[in-house]
Amino acid sequence: MRTASGRSWLRGGWRRPSRRQAKFSQSRNGAPLPVVLWCPGRETTDGLASAIERGEVLILDSNDPGYEMSALRLACTTYSQFVFLKESVTILKPDEFWAVIDRVQGPAWLSQPPSMYLGVYDSLTFMSRFAGVNADNKLDSIRLESELNRVFRWPVLWPDVRDGTYKRVDFVDGRPEIVIGNDVWEKHKGTARWCEKCPACVNLNGVCEELLADFA
Repeated sequence: MRTASGRSWLRGGWRRPSRRQAKFSQSRNGAPLPVVLWCPGRETTDGLASAIERGEVLILDSNDPGYEMSALRLACTTYSQFVFLKESVTILKPDEFWAVIDRVQGPAWLSQPPSMYLGVYDSLTFMSRFAGVNADNKLDSIRLESELNRVFRWPVLWPDVRDGTYKRVDFVDGRPEIVIGNDVWEKHKGTARWCEKCPACVNLNGVCEELLADFA
């Protein structure tokens, strides 16, 4: 499991309701939803162990060119529908997490915007709008993340999860990362926008200075 060195702080959060409610079915014809994992060197973590045990798993190297958009397009040529996760995700309660994933009907985001690209994707829907869109650098990736949320107004599976309800701030290799999530799953984020005014927010290259000031 991914570990953090140094300091760690806890903070309570508030909830914001989702604009749409996800629809669920009792089963997906008995088959679990395929999983696409985006991990450096295709090396997974203990936090994703339950994902590896799934029937259909595609592990893509996050060091390959094209960032998330390239990985999503490749996934769309492999599966008609899938859930996209990153190595920085830790599934805390696998039974609860996968029960929600396998019952959702149609595409959905895992959290409130910004989505971090985490979601249940319908390949035809995604490719109809983003088949020819490329991300050449990290800045492109972050901007396209916001664009996806604007284009696809999908329901949110865990509306209590967003930057504003972050669980804590960890220092990993000396750099601050916020941890968002709940008791079912969580994710480390090295880039977090909050005030939209400080250099980190404007340049999309770190954790908001105003957010970090809460822990000074």
